[in-house]
Amino acid sequence: MMYETLDDLMRAGGIGPIDRQKPDDLYVVAASFEPRGTALTRALAATYRARRSFIYVNRDLDSTPATQVTDSAVRKLKDELEAKTDLAEVVEGSWADAPKQLGSLATALGRVGTDQPLATITIDITPFNREALIVCLALLRARCSSARIRAGYVSPASHGQWLSRGFRGVRSIVGFAGIQQPSRPTILVVLSGFEGDRTVKLIEEYEPSRVLLGFGDPPTLPSFLERNISEHRLVLARTDVDEFRFPANDISACDALLDQKVTSLLDSYNVVIGPMCTKLSTVAVFQVASRHPEIQLAYSLPGEYNWTDYSTGTSHVFIEELR
Repeated sequence: MMYETLDDLMRAGGIGPIDRQKPDDLYVVAASFEPRGTALTRALAATYRARRSFIYVNRDLDSTPATQVTDSAVRKLKDELEAKTDLAEVVEGSWADAPKQLGSLATALGRVGTDQPLATITIDITPFNREALIVCLALLRARCSSARIRAGYVSPASHGQWLSRGFRGVRSIVGFAGIQQPSRPTILVVLSGFEGDRTVKLIEEYEPSRVLLGFGDPPTLPSFLERNISEHRLVLARTDVDEFRFPANDISACDALLDQKVTSLLDSYNVVIGPMCTKLSTVAVFQVASRHPEIQLAYSLPGEYNWTDYSTGTSHVFIEELR
């Protein structure tokens, strides 16, 4: 379901529990330096309840002001969730240290669902970095495979001139190393977004035999299309790739298209996927990789984020229950 604005969502009553007859078992959100990171939690209905919630936060930003902004977001989220959940917990992790990231999320999830199975989970995917989001979803699915998981995402009204720059390295996402056979060539499938340099770095690091470069169309907001095209052309000018289009605004549709595309490749290639576009398409990548353990997921770790001007405002709100 899509709402054009947060006001539209609130006029519709806000976000209630998945099962209207009882509270959600778990609500999950991350804290970040983006103002929109608290928007979905603030849009929870007045009657929303969850038995438990946790707020994931990365504790290794380079800038003290950025840390202060993130800490403010933690306080806002905690205030909201303490009023609507029985227990609200802050989980501290790291975007630079993958084992720490995994460990903190695994420990937090290990503390929930011990008294009764988790049946309904709402997760705000907006403020998560892509790697932490995939790891979190994988842990949730491993712990409660039959649970109903609902994802919410708030698109910004606009993005800054740059989102990230520099590189700390490229790595496979923990739990998604794939099955790489030396006798087969590697094909890299990239779902590109606004960070063309990170896409190029991913291609340079893997040196694949073939590259499939995905272009997000439609995007989450029509006004983003021109910038998508511009960034896509920059990548095309620097490397030889095959192109395809994918819906960046719909988890299920992106999942179906991507699954169809990669399934035909698995018998001939080592398949690596780099999710570099919207969080909605990142969830789709997670679902495809979960069904096909041969696939490796790759993450390009930026040197720094544009925390002062990453995004502004809020626009479309997407709410979708995962498969």
